[in-house]
Amino acid sequence: MLSVLRVVDHLCYDIAAGLAMGLVMTGSGNRDVIAEMVNYSQNTQHDKICNGLAIGIALTMYKKQGDVESWISSLENGKDQHIRRTGMHCLAMAYCGTGDLKVVERLLHYAVSDAFGDVRRAAVTAIGFVLCNNPDLCPDMVRLLSESFNPYVRCGSAMALGIACAGTGSMAAYKIIEPLFKDSTNFVRQGAFIAAAMILISQSQGHHTKVADFRALLKSTVADSHEESISKFGAIMAQGILDAGGRNSTIRLMDSTGHLHMPSVVGCLVFQNFWYWFPVSHMLSLSFTPSAVVFLNEDLKMPKCEYESLAKESTFAYPPVVEVAKVKEKEKVKTAVLSTTVKAQAREAKKASQKAKEGGSTAATPMEPEKMLGVEENAPEPMDVSEDTTSKKEEETTEDKIVLDNPAHVWPAQFSTLRFDPESRYSPVKKLTYGGIVMVTDTQRGSADESLVKPAIDGPEPDPPEPFEWSED
Repeated sequence: MLSVLRVVDHLCYDIAAGLAMGLVMTGSGNRDVIAEMVNYSQNTQHDKICNGLAIGIALTMYKKQGDVESWISSLENGKDQHIRRTGMHCLAMAYCGTGDLKVVERLLHYAVSDAFGDVRRAAVTAIGFVLCNNPDLCPDMVRLLSESFNPYVRCGSAMALGIACAGTGSMAAYKIIEPLFKDSTNFVRQGAFIAAAMILISQSQGHHTKVADFRALLKSTVADSHEESISKFGAIMAQGILDAGGRNSTIRLMDSTGHLHMPSVVGCLVFQNFWYWFPVSHMLSLSFTPSAVVFLNEDLKMPKCEYESLAKESTFAYPPVVEVAKVKEKEKVKTAVLSTTVKAQAREAKKASQKAKEGGSTAATPMEPEKMLGVEENAPEPMDVSEDTTSKKEEETTEDKIVLDNPAHVWPAQFSTLRFDPESRYSPVKKLTYGGIVMVTDTQRGSADESLVKPAIDGPEPDPPEPFEWSED
């Protein structure tokens, strides 16, 4: 990778090389690699290459904290704005998930004092990484920054909330982001859409009151012909985040045991670089984790078992499928009738009625009173409708529990409602409040009638593709 940087002077190659070095050396803290990338970043004249190297350097310092403090101090005090922005990313990675308030204080200093907007935005965004272990603290830290006069700071505050509170459905964070949906700056609206989607991912409409309104807002933004393309891009990405994994995925920077999930952290950081190079927006998929519960027995196979969720089915139901508007058929226009034609038809009808009166010999028989009133002879008698019968309605029998099979999709907010039947054959070895893969013990161990879940693909796997040689011709 270093040879690519030295020899090939091409933007796309150099950006990819910088990112690739960071991904390969994530968390290594290799001083030689850091020194080479910093040296190249200081000497190159391409801004985009500096952006790729900034992410690569930050990934190399992942969770190194004090071991790389000397490098971080020199970067954050650099004369060039790209070097200082690299220092902000390095603080985010080196102290990610530590909740260190001294680091937050350093980031806030650059967020309000640096002369360049990109450095300010990176500093505020880094606060979300540092406080991802304590999502409830982040809204209080960036509340005032979301009202800043600087649009870069407002955008960074939204992204910080989206990273720190990802997948939590935090109402405090959403209320801070909500006014930014109507911000006067287009890229602030873009960041607000993406950040809100990261917060509301894996939240059902029955459990969270803002999901339906937010989906409607995204739909109207995309369809609005007067909306700017940057904001539309953010709304489209937000829709994709909400529906990630077929609406079966969530974003978690911390796993169920309280430790950092490195792929999620790396995915979120590289995803932030879509500001400069939009192809890296796909890197957010590294942060997606399935929101499901899978039970395995001692043979690591899925047994057929049932368990309950003590909640109404409507509370954790899937969002309704988007309906495509049907094209209405054009109605046929009635043929216009001239006034002369109407008068001619009226004269003919008058003549016909006079001839009928002159030629009619039989007198008209009077109608019976029942027929005059429109009552038939065999008509049923009307029922006596009382107030009690009209007020009665069919009562809906809705049970306050859902029976789930193995495996099943479970919303993160639904984990706390799961329970096994005490008389069930299987018993989990840990609490179901975290979801994921759970081992179960078989109370009827050795029984031959154990039923297992059949795999989705029954039969041999397809053969891999044959080797081939690729050429530019």
